[in-house]
Amino acid sequence: MIDLWLILIIIPPFIWALANFYDKVLVSKLFSSVYSFLFFSNLFIPFAILILILFNMYEIFSFIHILILMSMGFIFLASFILYAKALELEESSKVGSLFVFVTIFILIIEFLMLDVSLTLLQYISSFLIIIFSLIMINSSQLTSIFSIFKFNKVFLFMILNTLIIAFYFTLMKYFLELYSLFGILFWIFVGELIFLILLLLNSNSRKEIITSGKRISSRYIFIFLITVVNILTVLPDIVYNYVISIAPSVALVSVVANIQYIFLFIFGILFTKLFPSFIYENIELKQLIIKAICVIGIVGGVILIQL
Repeated sequence: MIDLWLILIIIPPFIWALANFYDKVLVSKLFSSVYSFLFFSNLFIPFAILILILFNMYEIFSFIHILILMSMGFIFLASFILYAKALELEESSKVGSLFVFVTIFILIIEFLMLDVSLTLLQYISSFLIIIFSLIMINSSQLTSIFSIFKFNKVFLFMILNTLIIAFYFTLMKYFLELYSLFGILFWIFVGELIFLILLLLNSNSRKEIITSGKRISSRYIFIFLITVVNILTVLPDIVYNYVISIAPSVALVSVVANIQYIFLFIFGILFTKLFPSFIYENIELKQLIIKAICVIGIVGGVILIQL
């Protein structure tokens, strides 16, 4: 009989991959800017804070820890401006695949700051992930082996985004040893809410948010779209954390979760065929072969790192 965690672990990577394409549509077809995309896709935050207050699930920590947690939330959410800008410029499957760098950066942070030693296999695996990621992001303009290392703005955006995410997860791990999950999330949400408020206070981003709201003629469609994007933002993380709590090991969960990159590859082909007016990716045979090899290399590299 299949364990429950093995069934549930399929949900987060499936939704994470799906969200990349949904985000692409929102950024390129619906919202007028990356700022309005971030604002509307995180409207659940004030409601989450209210729920935590109503159920008395928040905690008061030391001032410095509250400040750090609020800063974590603010910077974490702000970093997704880079992700949204990357989606404006590149295919969803390529952008989504670059989230693999979170794993590498966590290893580097633990090595530099926490005195965690790395194995030779982890060094080799990290190198392979970097090479396959570079090939993936530059696959449409490969002319020689040197073109793999051609400067790519999307690659730079995602390197910065994943570096911030890696620091966020590392700090989360530290605070979880001191406080409860919901107590931590409360102050992180407060930091994220401050970021959203600043978007409204800034005249340029406020104008773009209002413009995006007016582009949708039906308020029912608007409510539906915003509800879906917020569910896609929150649900996989909740399920993932639950799976970790019931699975035999965190490492095993992380290994299985790497099917996200396979879903990205499959969805890229499927959505281009079914919804070409919304999603278009290069599915020429040569490009598909390159992407498939890169996906296998990335997934294999991450699995080797976590073994």
